[in-house]
Amino acid sequence: MGNEPLKKRIERLRELINHHNRLYYQKNSPEISDFEYDALARELQKLEAEYLEEDLSASPADRVGSDLTGKFPEFFHAVPMLSIDNTYNFNEITEFFARMKKSVGEEVVETVCEHKIDGVSMSLVYEEGVLKHAVTRGNGEKGEDVLANVLTISSVPKKISLPGRSEVRGEVYLSLTDFRRINSLREEQGEEPFANPRNLASGTLKLLDPSLVKKRHLSFYAYGKGEIDAPIPSTQREFLSFLTELGFPVNPHISLCRGEKEVWEYCSRWQKERSSLDYIIDGIVIKVNRFDLQKVLGATMKAPRWVIAYKFPAEQARTRIRDIVVQVGRTGILTPVAEMDPVILAGTTVRRATLHNMDEIRRKDIRVGDLVIVEKGGDIIPKVTAVVKEARSGDETAFSMPSVCPVCKSTVEQLPGEVAWRCVNIACPAQVRGRLENFVSKAGLDMDNIGPRLLEVLVESGMVHHFSDLFHLDYAVLARMEGMGEKSADNIRASVEKSRRVPLDAFLTALGIPFVGKKGARLLAAKFGGISPLMDATEEDLTGIEGIGEKTARSILSFFRNPANREEVRRLLDEVAFSGEAPGQEGVFAGKKFVITGTLRSMSRQEAEKRIVNGGGEVTSSVSAKTSALIVGENPGSKLDKARKLEIPLWDEETFLKEARGRGEESL
Repeated sequence: MGNEPLKKRIERLRELINHHNRLYYQKNSPEISDFEYDALARELQKLEAEYLEEDLSASPADRVGSDLTGKFPEFFHAVPMLSIDNTYNFNEITEFFARMKKSVGEEVVETVCEHKIDGVSMSLVYEEGVLKHAVTRGNGEKGEDVLANVLTISSVPKKISLPGRSEVRGEVYLSLTDFRRINSLREEQGEEPFANPRNLASGTLKLLDPSLVKKRHLSFYAYGKGEIDAPIPSTQREFLSFLTELGFPVNPHISLCRGEKEVWEYCSRWQKERSSLDYIIDGIVIKVNRFDLQKVLGATMKAPRWVIAYKFPAEQARTRIRDIVVQVGRTGILTPVAEMDPVILAGTTVRRATLHNMDEIRRKDIRVGDLVIVEKGGDIIPKVTAVVKEARSGDETAFSMPSVCPVCKSTVEQLPGEVAWRCVNIACPAQVRGRLENFVSKAGLDMDNIGPRLLEVLVESGMVHHFSDLFHLDYAVLARMEGMGEKSADNIRASVEKSRRVPLDAFLTALGIPFVGKKGARLLAAKFGGISPLMDATEEDLTGIEGIGEKTARSILSFFRNPANREEVRRLLDEVAFSGEAPGQEGVFAGKKFVITGTLRSMSRQEAEKRIVNGGGEVTSSVSAKTSALIVGENPGSKLDKARKLEIPLWDEETFLKEARGRGEESL
């Protein structure tokens, strides 16, 4: 394989892994099993090792996936929350023990085996024994503080008897009993049941209404530590007993094992007995018991070297596809779904399985009437893994995507470089809620008193069908709604009125044009300065902007070619006015790239980013050789170490402000 094909494959793998990270961590809707994801990551790591010229700082294989939503306050982890390396066979457990022996010089190393519960990682931060923060993993360096939601979990201690600062880590999950209860209620109400407990637990933690979170009955098991000021035991097993004494729930099935034979016996036992549990486990976590040895073994940028997870193989069954129907998601993507003869899989009855997209259907040659193998890896949404072609009778029929949206009948399009087909009509009923959530988000029009739950009520009541309807709400009706009142209605009115003056780039972000995020919106605003020139731009106009590629350009053209979209933009222009200057690419920080780590004292992270962007600079999430400077706040993360290794200039907050003012910052 020559360098160019190798480089293209690396780029394609990075795109795929980033795509699946977004689906798993942010949208709670994974398309592939953990096994398939890990196979992609391993292939990428192997190819990157061969292609030495490649910039590894851009590699998703060497960083933690991010579940940051922008809906909650950010909180930096004192100790990074890393991922865990996975294995699917006994040989790699043997290799794990061999690596430990080589590093620490001990023949048999004690390990603690724990259930790998399929939930959401959580860090509980106590100050003088009082729970002050509950932080998601986020991107490993920083997470989001969902304290109000975690306070609804009855098993989480609100106070503990430890002085100073204590960080206890664990897993938030949903029991199978509660999962079935919730789905039973949804089915009684004619609603689609949730796919699996993990996605539901993750989505629940991101709700903005703690009263809804409380109704879901989330659970918690403690399993580890971050930074703790008080003296603690010297081993993982003793530390878990210590947590129990403090009042934390700890999984009762934890076992101390000596050597790989006992580890494998534990893994084999629970692989067979996992169906007896009232929660989903997708494997076993194997940790070195002694903390001093953990420190010796250290960690990579993504995962500690002293822990490994053995993942259970996926369960499979055979069934027959009776039909293929098309669903329209909240972002307009059309997804083909197989309707099948019922089959029992991982303890549940399976009747439907997503087929993802036409490329997947063609690759596997899936037809209506086929006998297929269905799999539930990690108990995610069932998927068709293979067709039993020798069982074909000749009566099977091929499937093709519809030419119009099955919901709104608008023409569907496949954009260049994208496997998905989309309905680009922003008024499509299937997309209304998802698009509205983006429209009112902080990155969009920032209607801070209008959250997902209110939007759901507004859509279901028929008060809102389009973006522009938000500017014509009947506040008297809102005030009479259950749980609202005049004060809440007044707060909503204030949010709406505030959003009538909005920067052009925020307005473009709010529209939700596929592939146009905050950075793309800034580039478009800087180039065109107004919405009308953009609506009439040609492909050449768009691709002439550095940072706007062919795929994004055609997405913009497709969006504004749609008559319903143009009409909605015209309605919005009757309601909003653009504020301030369009962000430019020239300025005090023109051509420079910055990374921020730690907490800034005199400004928020968003304010610092705005200063940089308005000054013509760019804010990136990872340090590389191309970084102009690392801006260092209090409690910096691992980016500081990397910047020092690469000899990147380090700016404290005062230096950043001095540089900005010294270079002529006036109105930033």
